[in-house]
Amino acid sequence: MGQTPGMADRRHRDPQQALRRAVILAEEFRLGPRPPRADPDDPAGEDAPPGREPFRPGLDPDDVRAQIAVLAELGIREICLVHAPGEPEDLLARLVPADAEIRLTPVVEEQPKGTAHALAAAAETIGPERFLLLDAATGYPREALLALREVPGAGVLGFDRAALAERSNLPEEVLRGAPVIAADSSWQLRNVIENPDGDTFACLGPEAPVALGAWVFTASVFEASTRIEPSVRGRFEILDAVRLLVCEGEPFAVVPVKAGVQVHDLAVEGLEDAEDASEAELSPADR
Repeated sequence: MGQTPGMADRRHRDPQQALRRAVILAEEFRLGPRPPRADPDDPAGEDAPPGREPFRPGLDPDDVRAQIAVLAELGIREICLVHAPGEPEDLLARLVPADAEIRLTPVVEEQPKGTAHALAAAAETIGPERFLLLDAATGYPREALLALREVPGAGVLGFDRAALAERSNLPEEVLRGAPVIAADSSWQLRNVIENPDGDTFACLGPEAPVALGAWVFTASVFEASTRIEPSVRGRFEILDAVRLLVCEGEPFAVVPVKAGVQVHDLAVEGLEDAEDASEAELSPADR
């Protein structure tokens, strides 16, 4: 995936241009209930043996429809939904509420290879405009998304850890491993650290915001995603692209949020199941 001619010039031309587009990542899930694995010891996700479909927890289509309805209220007019193969076309068509003025473009991610890889599938649909990126399994507060929409350039929601613990249904182990944000006094992103250890918490303090997959990006993220190395799990992750862009000088505003999120019920079951197989498996916090 390369830049289209002139993209580097256009991406910063009008950083306050109204957001009209969004990407929802649902490639790790099945829309609807998913039967449990016949053998609970079978590996999950991308660790499934060759030739066997990866296990994906279910995701209620009504929850995705509700997220799309909120985006419509925020002025989003085009959504690219990156999803797993095999989803019925009629189900995808019903995800857009009847009264929503939104065009939904479904894009298939054949094999889960990381969030940056999934995002690359949306590049042609999104083009050079800024866009929102959300995780399909997470219900974000409308007010937080409204604040994120107003950020000029790129940005991320930074959740207060105590508020998340009190007001969310995130499993404790998922919250404990969620990426933490290092920001300066002007709330500009300086780093984002996955699976933080005790030394990281000691350095940043308990007030360090948590990143849960809600971003505004410029088109530069698509090009940056082609220059990152795979993680230790062999995946191409958005956070690596973000760190690269920060190192190269692109500003990211951190929007502080004192609120909880709701990880949708079926997805929570999948998160807890996958957590048993791998420390960082299928977590929306990785996005």
